[in-house]
Amino acid sequence: MKSPLNFNLIKMDITTIVVLGLYTVVYVAVFIIQQNQVKAQKGTIDSMKSFFEIFNVDEVRKFVEMREETMKGTLENFANSDKRIKESFDEFMKDELKKIGEVQASHIRERYFQVAGVVLDFIKYIPKKDRVSFVKNNLSLNEELFINMLVEIDSFEPDNPVFVYKSPEKPTHGKE
Repeated sequence: MKSPLNFNLIKMDITTIVVLGLYTVVYVAVFIIQQNQVKAQKGTIDSMKSFFEIFNVDEVRKFVEMREETMKGTLENFANSDKRIKESFDEFMKDELKKIGEVQASHIRERYFQVAGVVLDFIKYIPKKDRVSFVKNNLSLNEELFINMLVEIDSFEPDNPVFVYKSPEKPTHGKE
């Protein structure tokens, strides 16, 4: 009598069951790993979602526009204050330059007359017939002034002095 169970069938059934069991274990392991990955991704997605909620694009755009308007206003205020500063600086400089000009004019006038006196003393040593040509050739910018002075010196009378210049070294009264 033969046994109703075939050993080959049982062996095959056990192998199949073991293989199916191994596949099941592998699938369960893969499922658990994927579930953990999904949970980790879900945490990342949630934090990204809250990050994007914090940085609402419309709110950021409004903030940028507000900053641009503030900068424009600041620049306009700076330009207006810059004009006022420039105007007050121009006014100040005009006044100061006028004062400096007046001081310089008085100093230059004193120096000019001192130098003119020295030049006139030098011209007196030139023979009378060559004086006018010397002045015209060498002192063309002040020609009229020196020629008038020479005329006054040449017509000098001790009782009625017309031109008197005192040199720092020695006083002269138009004498040669």
